[in-house]
Amino acid sequence: MRKLGIPENYSVTPYSLIPRDSFYMLASRDLPGAIFSHEQRHLPYRLRIHNYDAEIISIASRLYPMGIQTVRITARLGLNSNVGYDELLNQLQPLRKPHTVQAADHITRMAFALATGDRAVDIKSLVYKTFFGMQISVPVQANQIPTFVNDHKASIIALLIGNSQPNSLSATIIERIMSENRRINEKSAFEYLLENRVGLVYLTPRGKNSSPHPERFRRSVDISELALYARAFLEFSSNERERDERPVDLLRAKIETWITAPQVIFSSSMTSRLQWDVLSSAFSLPLSLEQWKKFQR
Repeated sequence: MRKLGIPENYSVTPYSLIPRDSFYMLASRDLPGAIFSHEQRHLPYRLRIHNYDAEIISIASRLYPMGIQTVRITARLGLNSNVGYDELLNQLQPLRKPHTVQAADHITRMAFALATGDRAVDIKSLVYKTFFGMQISVPVQANQIPTFVNDHKASIIALLIGNSQPNSLSATIIERIMSENRRINEKSAFEYLLENRVGLVYLTPRGKNSSPHPERFRRSVDISELALYARAFLEFSSNERERDERPVDLLRAKIETWITAPQVIFSSSMTSRLQWDVLSSAFSLPLSLEQWKKFQR
């Protein structure tokens, strides 16, 4: 949270679950799609994902207060340049969820077992929610990004919302989603970001990117993780509060400030503030907070 400029008084510090050699070896064992024949002690994992050559280059897991765990799996794929852009964007649809990417699902469940400290835990019983992030490098010059977005906006939005038929999207839906994300794209025309409650799609030109936000994708995913934690806290903390009010109320006070006073939380970055506003609205965090507080009375 320090990297996002969040004041210490309002930070929630998760416990980082750092993978060791033994985890990488276990996770690589029977990894779906793997193109290596033996256990590996380190990344990257080279594999095939939906007919794409891919590398899993990072696995990060955090355990937040209230026992809320996040798992972030980063993969790099080589896309098929022999098809049209609209078809290419549509081919990425199955990559939106770990449930349809067997390797990601396998690693997520292994990370859950790591958090429990019990190798005998039934990882098949794990039920989890997902959020995806895609940074897509498109083969155009930086100043052509606005034209690319305009020409392929239906396919870009269809990828964001999980609609495999871009031509079925109405002009009203396309305009509404682009309008919701308009302010987060005002600072640079050389990149394009869309986000909602299920994921984010970030387009950059191939090669040198003259964006003013060189770390924007990582920061966007970090902010999304905060919003996901806030949502999970409001969904699951009521029962915990019945057992012990004080720690829950301390966390609630911080998260309430995230939701009601983002200008305080993100005072050092207007870009982060605007992204938080989009996600807070998408997750209905103000309404969820109001309902949470009513339930506690």
